[in-house]
Amino acid sequence: MVFSLLVLLAVIGVIVMMTRGCEFSPGRPTVDEGAAPTVDARAELRRMADRVEFPLRRPEPPAGWRANSARTAQLGSGERAAVLAEIGWLTGAGRYVQLVQSPASARRLVDEIARRDGAGESPTGSVRVRDVSWHVYPARPGEQAWVGTFDGVRIVISGSATPAELRALAEAIQAAKPLPTS
Repeated sequence: MVFSLLVLLAVIGVIVMMTRGCEFSPGRPTVDEGAAPTVDARAELRRMADRVEFPLRRPEPPAGWRANSARTAQLGSGERAAVLAEIGWLTGAGRYVQLVQSPASARRLVDEIARRDGAGESPTGSVRVRDVSWHVYPARPGEQAWVGTFDGVRIVISGSATPAELRALAEAIQAAKPLPTS
């Protein structure tokens, strides 16, 4: 019986190696940038600006970043419903950063982005970028969410990006003017 179990495990091992159905990755997970989709962030934000009822900003991310996701979504329902607009980028170093814009409260957005259970954690501090203070909230393990308010719109940046990468996106957001709505 032990021998037949060993044969079965060997056959499964060969199949897994041949189909690359499993990968050993000690340490942190990595992002295969070649496998991720690419989106035109400028065009997507322009389309989003036509669909939402609040001013969106279109930052110019640092060179080497590639937008790989874009969506608008409804947060909640009924009277408390709010719309959010989200763009995600892969940084040149293989990390992920997302930008979410919405008139919803900071706590509600951070709970949604971090997939928290609505624990309502308070900011753990703040980061000053030029003349703007961004509140820092805990997010997923090993991540932070920076929240700023511009023209009545909450802007959240988060992801596996380093603080320097988050700062670069914060600076780009602050330099961006709101898109005109149609």
